[in-house]
Amino acid sequence: MKKILVWEICSAVAVMASGVLLHGAYHNNNFWLLGILSPVNESVWEHLKIGIWPVLFFALIEYPFIKSIARNFLVAKVAQAYATSIATLAIFYAYSFFFGDNLWADIMTFIVA
Repeated sequence: MKKILVWEICSAVAVMASGVLLHGAYHNNNFWLLGILSPVNESVWEHLKIGIWPVLFFALIEYPFIKSIARNFLVAKVAQAYATSIATLAIFYAYSFFFGDNLWADIMTFIVA
């Protein structure tokens, strides 16, 4: 169980770091392939990519190391990707409705989600 916890903590850090790097990747490089992985405009829906892709990519790295001790790993990772998206949308639209746009709230939304 401790092995899974360590991997999930590493996963959380990797997802947050990757999300930060992916946020401006397309705008900084204008390479079409980055448009699949990172937001191409400031739409909230486009920003969901920076949470989904890192979760799924890190799951591919993590799986061979914990597949023998983690049951339903792939189902859990897909659920994590959906939960991240739903939490991002819910938090963003909730605070935007009451307080308007705020860059720091956007960043915290990504971290919390």
